[in-house]
Amino acid sequence: MVSSSSTVCRELANYTFSFTPSDPILKGGSIRIVLTYFDMSLGQIYGNSPLDTLNKQSLQIVSGIDPNATIDTTKPSIIISNIFPNGNSDTTTNIQFVINGILNPPSTELYVFNINF
Repeated sequence: MVSSSSTVCRELANYTFSFTPSDPILKGGSIRIVLTYFDMSLGQIYGNSPLDTLNKQSLQIVSGIDPNATIDTTKPSIIISNIFPNGNSDTTTNIQFVINGILNPPSTELYVFNINF
């Protein structure tokens, strides 16, 4: 599940990601989030949403991953690394984190989040 602190277009928002993986995430694994936006009027998906405002302090760990996890914002991806430095997750691990400072898309567009492990 992904929720946003704001739905105002082109405003900085905090996005909360919450999920339980269906398969274990291996020790040393990472979470990769690719942000694209969807233009509802054209029915097309575009890449490279604005990540210029993100930095190392943008990641707030809530539960399920190591508090020392790191964030890298190689456009158009957000990569969270060092999430399980001491062992694998299991399928009962509830993972929740917040990424502060994602710029909301323009008025007719919605973000599509692709999350990979």
